Amino acid sequence: MDKKAFPVKDGGNIKTVWAQSLRDLPAGTILANVAECHRWLEWQQLVFATSGEVAGFVSHPLYRHTDHVPRQSGTPGCVNVFTQDQRAWWQGRTITLRAGRYLTKYHTYLSAARVKELAGYCNTEVPEIVFPVRLAETPDDIERVYVNGPSSCMSSSDWSSGVHPCRVYGAGALAIAWIGDDESDDHTVLARVLCRPDKQAFGRIYGATGPADALRAALHAKGWAYHPSRFVGARLLRIEVDGEELVCPYLDANLDIIEDGDYLRVAAPGDGIRADSTEGTITLEERSPYVCDNCNERCDEVSEVYVSGRRSQEWCEGCVDDHAWYCEHDGHTYSDDVESVTSANGESMPLEDADALVEAGHMWVCSISGEYVHWERSSDKKYAPVYVDGDLEQPALRSALPPHTEFGENIDDDGAPIVCAFLPCPSQLLLPLLELAA
Repeated sequence: MDKKAFPVKDGGNIKTVWAQSLRDLPAGTILANVAECHRWLEWQQLVFATSGEVAGFVSHPLYRHTDHVPRQSGTPGCVNVFTQDQRAWWQGRTITLRAGRYLTKYHTYLSAARVKELAGYCNTEVPEIVFPVRLAETPDDIERVYVNGPSSCMSSSDWSSGVHPCRVYGAGALAIAWIGDDESDDHTVLARVLCRPDKQAFGRIYGATGPADALRAALHAKGWAYHPSRFVGARLLRIEVDGEELVCPYLDANLDIIEDGDYLRVAAPGDGIRADSTEGTITLEERSPYVCDNCNERCDEVSEVYVSGRRSQEWCEGCVDDHAWYCEHDGHTYSDDVESVTSANGESMPLEDADALVEAGHMWVCSISGEYVHWERSSDKKYAPVYVDGDLEQPALRSALPPHTEFGENIDDDGAPIVCAFLPCPSQLLLPLLELAA
């Protein structure tokens, strides 16, 4: 009697134990139920992976896994079909059908020719099967590929608008590359991908691993590459619904759409209306928000923020509030990463700009406190420079001088009187300030 695979709890895991029947399992064995195996299909895959007696045709690209585990029978051309009920499978209750009858009854999507082909692989391995790559370019063909192909948010045939959203791809620029079976009743599509033939570009491939890999390899062999960004600018059909909505599919790679007269066009992320709805439509009033260059989140408004030198980005309000500062001198906003200085009157500005103003003669730097001061504010006594020991190269703010400093007058190079602070030794004055700064 053949042994069967039983899912058994092993701590927090599920493992497979082979036995002829439930009675042969070790004492204390706890079986995992369907929920603990997550889903019946997962259980089937476990059986497939641990048994060499599965019917050969299950590896055929056109075979769709069902709630059965078709296994080879001792009778040539026949399969044992285990029921959907797990306990029936454990107890060994099965039905035996000829492979052709089984495929006809439970896989109605197969044509008579395909049923005959797959039945021939009941007890043998399926050879490598290569399907040619086809392009669906008209709205009708594109809809057929989505409805009869791999499952996704766009594969439904029932839409509230009454129009399949992927029909808009049929405007001439984009197409759907696919591989599948033209002989099946519903033209079974094994794998599909949105592509732009004139740019030799394709996007995300949908389908089971085998067919998807086959489609990818075929496209690479044609010299095509994964480049969804090349979809930008491609024309789409414009289909309005009740004058309030536009038919629009879900676009991968965060792509947007924009209105272009009687058509729509694919746009780069943040440049148009976000095409991320799985409902098949978007409202005409909806406009794509901006994308913050700092946090990459969408927002209603952005502000220009200088991040280095003269290079700027567009930031959302939250990033400006939390990670930027405003320069009253030039009216620009700067990133916190831009080094700044605060002038004596409390204005912040980029250090690079402040040094440039000093060099141009529009500002001066207090030799004691290091504060930057505008010359135009020097008429205010509070900011008037005092020359230490008459040295014109070391002006200082009165507020930075120590108590009991003696003041007097001197004559500058132009013969004009200047206020001077006479200190016994400027270096002794600066030493404690330098130590404090350190």
